[in-house]
Amino acid sequence: MPPPSRVKNAAEIIEAATGRPPSPEPFLRYLEEKYAVLYPA
Repeated sequence: MPPPSRVKNAAEIIEAATGRPPSPEPFLRYLEEKYAVLYPA
């Protein structure tokens, strides 16, 4: 009999997909690059 399945939480899915725990840095970098075009310094 196979072991019972277990639902993974979002952090576990992200780490399994990327090899890293979730982090806000990539999203913040994306926002900074996107808005730098719209609102140059």
